[in-house]
Amino acid sequence: MAAIISLVCPDAHGQDIPVNPKFDAVSDKEIDMKVYDRDTSAAAILLYRSYTVRIGISANATLNRTIRVHDRWKILKESGKGAADYEILCATGFDEKEIVSNIKATTFNRLPDGKAEQIKMSKKSRFDEKFSDSHNKVSFAPEGVKEGSVVDVAFEIQSPTVTIPDIYLQLSDYPVNQIDVDVCYADFFVYNRITRGYLSSRFHQETENETITTAATGPMSISMYHDYYSASNVPAMKEEPFCYCSDQYRMSVCYDLRSVAIPGVISRDYHAGWDQVDKAVANSPLLSQVRQKFRDADEIRQLMESRNSTDEQILAIWQYILDRVKWNEETELLPQDNKQTLKEGSGSSADMNALMASALNTVGFVAEPVLVKLRTQGILLDYHISSSEFGAFLLRIKSPDGTVRYLDAARKDSYFNVLNPNYLVSRGRLVHLDGHGEWIDLTALPVTNQWGQVVKLTPDPAEGVIRGSSDVSASNLCAYAIKTRYHSFDSPERWIEDSENKDGIEILEMKIEGEDQRGNTALVSTTFEDALEQAGEFLYIHPFVTRWHDREAFRDEQRKLPVDFPYKERINYMCIINVPEGYTVEQLPAPTRGTIPDAGGASYLLQCQQVGNIIQLSFRMEQGAMQIQEKDYAAFRDFWDHLCQVEESVIVMKKP
Repeated sequence: MAAIISLVCPDAHGQDIPVNPKFDAVSDKEIDMKVYDRDTSAAAILLYRSYTVRIGISANATLNRTIRVHDRWKILKESGKGAADYEILCATGFDEKEIVSNIKATTFNRLPDGKAEQIKMSKKSRFDEKFSDSHNKVSFAPEGVKEGSVVDVAFEIQSPTVTIPDIYLQLSDYPVNQIDVDVCYADFFVYNRITRGYLSSRFHQETENETITTAATGPMSISMYHDYYSASNVPAMKEEPFCYCSDQYRMSVCYDLRSVAIPGVISRDYHAGWDQVDKAVANSPLLSQVRQKFRDADEIRQLMESRNSTDEQILAIWQYILDRVKWNEETELLPQDNKQTLKEGSGSSADMNALMASALNTVGFVAEPVLVKLRTQGILLDYHISSSEFGAFLLRIKSPDGTVRYLDAARKDSYFNVLNPNYLVSRGRLVHLDGHGEWIDLTALPVTNQWGQVVKLTPDPAEGVIRGSSDVSASNLCAYAIKTRYHSFDSPERWIEDSENKDGIEILEMKIEGEDQRGNTALVSTTFEDALEQAGEFLYIHPFVTRWHDREAFRDEQRKLPVDFPYKERINYMCIINVPEGYTVEQLPAPTRGTIPDAGGASYLLQCQQVGNIIQLSFRMEQGAMQIQEKDYAAFRDFWDHLCQVEESVIVMKKP
């Protein structure tokens, strides 16, 4: 099922807008509502949601799950019209086929004569289509929806499963007025219940007796648990800068099935360890393709013979793959057959990495998959142990001399131990060729991500311009960022144009080196001009041509989510300024340093001095952590503010 259900409860005083939970029982107050006082920017509000999950057993002793949803939306702005549109993904496998039924929707609008009209959704507004080999998509959109509408929606999803999907207690885009949830299951199902997020809902549990009859057991008395959750006046989960996956911080309830014990029907323990996941991976197409003998092994060996070092051999094999197969921009976990990938000439990240591993393993290396849950998918937790928790894999390559390198063969801008930041997780699952696994910390790869830059500035008061040159020398992930940005444009001219707009300068010439080479460095040389800031006999020089820190990023005094940085980074910046003839230096930035030990050891140092008619400014900054926790946010925000002040430094010159 698609992730369309969300909810929460920070306010225990009841809903602001009284709602009759009966379908189509919409009040005049709801129809005439113009704005939501708690969030006047809201384009829509979920006035009410009833969400019921029932886990049961049928007369023929099959297990099943039924989800019933009733939503009532208020559309407050034109941009909120799509809030009541739904897309539901349904599994299509023989043993897991899901069915969406009882779809109904009514739109309420106020007519010019003051009457309220009701528009029932017709069957033509429902669409069923194939989404993938394993899923169909059911989509529908209520009719007549416009600014001011109230929309009542209800549907049901039946599934032959007893797993309970994560129940989100907060919407990403819209506030919630009231939510009521009922999770119902028999006592022979044992679940672990885990709550997540920074808000808490109201909860209580009730038990009722029930008699069910199956062909296997006859009449049977059971206890049914009802887990009730409710929430009122829930704010939308606002996007925060520097956050890879805000969904993991939304208030939610997660159920993990531990066991099922139905007398005479089934007795099964679902408690799993990661070693069982390793076994599943070992028996999957993933490991079989990684271990498969490479079709063109002789060509690979010939390439290796002409290379002097192990690095050069691996790079030659990688280039061989890249010359024959293009990445299709899809990031996946399971590869198709290697021969099919070579035949098609394109493939997903899984296809590319499996092909690379197959080639390496055939010629004497040991290339093994490291499974990762991408940072944009959230943190890997132990409450739900399954291979489906992972979204991609990369390679750990061990050469005959024992040296270990990590590589993502799909992204041509990556390199040994230089991975897309989305892959930098503390828990990657390395599955060895023999099928056993272990954890790998990919945030601790032995690389230094460094940005070095030397800038030379020459003010020309007579012409009212300042001329400059900049030479950037970047390594590892700083180089990766430069290369991927460069390749994101369809031409060098567009890249230069975007750089002009970003830095607010006129670029006369801009060149990049290393952008198409397999390596961990990138060099960018730029010459530019800018208007010289003058006021009477004074000149104002801004020595920071490049700024890495934006004041707008952390304007809020409080933050509910941790701060996620793409990677650890070191910056070395130097600016050399020629003092124009006839001018004296009136003001230089004062030497300053700052540090924040409790947030990963971030620190900076600024120094500036005049030697003859030359001003030399140096700035060093190191960000030693990839994540700043909420408890350290206030100190970090102050540290960030000081960094912004440093990068806004001004040098003042005066003509006597």
